[in-house]
Amino acid sequence: MAVNGKILVDASLTEGQNSLARAWGSGGDWIDVVIAVSPPKDYEDEVTFF
Repeated sequence: MAVNGKILVDASLTEGQNSLARAWGSGGDWIDVVIAVSPPKDYEDEVTFF
């Protein structure tokens, strides 16, 4: 998640809420929010069995 250029990796829900609250309270006209979710990767398809 990124809020106004501040990147949060493995952030808890509380950390995300606090970051959004700080951005909201900064008095700007808008908030830039990027949320990226990566599903668990299945590595079986990349393993070669001999």
